[in-house]
Amino acid sequence: MDSRKTVLITGGLNGIGLEISRACLQSKLYNICVADIAIPQEGSLPIDPFQNIEESQGRYLLLHCDVSKEDHVQQVVSKTVETFSRLDAVINNAAISHPHYGAKDITGLSLEEWNRTVSINLTSIFLTTKYAVPHLKQSKGCIINVSSTRALQSEANTEIYSATKGAVLSLTHSLSISLGPEINVNAISPGWIDVQDHQLGKEREYNLRDLDHRQHPVGRVGRPEDVSKLCLYLIQDGCQEGGGFITGQNFVIDGGMTKKMIYLGEPWWNE
Repeated sequence: MDSRKTVLITGGLNGIGLEISRACLQSKLYNICVADIAIPQEGSLPIDPFQNIEESQGRYLLLHCDVSKEDHVQQVVSKTVETFSRLDAVINNAAISHPHYGAKDITGLSLEEWNRTVSINLTSIFLTTKYAVPHLKQSKGCIINVSSTRALQSEANTEIYSATKGAVLSLTHSLSISLGPEINVNAISPGWIDVQDHQLGKEREYNLRDLDHRQHPVGRVGRPEDVSKLCLYLIQDGCQEGGGFITGQNFVIDGGMTKKMIYLGEPWWNE
C-alpha cells in the first residue's frame, strides 16, 4: 500500500504552482494532483512537466479545472481521493492578476472583470475548502493559501488583485479557527518572483536588470523555489502525526521589500 501523502495543487501547471508541484514530486514523499484550466479536457499536454522527475510514474494526476466552477472543483477533489485513496494537503495557488494591469483605473473596469477575478482568486478557495475538508479532517491535514504582498502594499490600478489577496489572508485566519485542531491553515505571500522559466512552452519576455535585484534587501529578485521550500515545510509541519504548531499565519517571501521604506523627497538623509 502506498504510504505517501496526497497534495492537491490548483494552478499547478505554471509559475510558482509548477515549482511547488515539482518539489512535491522530487521529495518522493507525496503524490500530487495538479488542477489547472490549462490542462486539456481531452488528450494530453504537448509537454509533460513531470516526466523526467525520478520515480514520478503513477504519482501525479493532471486534471482540467476551472476553479471558479463548483462542479469542476468537486470532481477534482473526488477524482484525487479516488486515485490516491486520501487527501492530506490543499495548495490554493490558482489566480489571475488585475485586468489591464497598470493601464486602466477603477472607473474603466467592468463588473464582469471584477467578478471574474474574485471568483478565481477568492471564491475558488471557498470551493476547494468546502469539498476537501471532510478528507482533510480524516487525514488531519493542512491548507496553504497563496496570497501576495499586494495584500499589504500596492501600486496604482491594482485594486481587484489587492482586494482578493487581502481577502485570502482574512479567509486564512478565519479558516484556521474554524477548522482547528484537525486542519492547519496558513498563507504564503510572495513578492516579486521571476517565474519566466516556469511557463510551459513560453520564452522569457524580458531580462532582469541589476537594478531589479539591487532594490531587494537580499540583493536579488525571488525565485519560485524560494516559495516551494516554505510550502514543503508547511505541508510537513501541518501533516505530521499529532499535528503541527503553525496555523493562521501569513508568511511573506519578498526579499525584505515590504520592510523597505521608499521616500522620494527626504534630502536630509543625504546630508
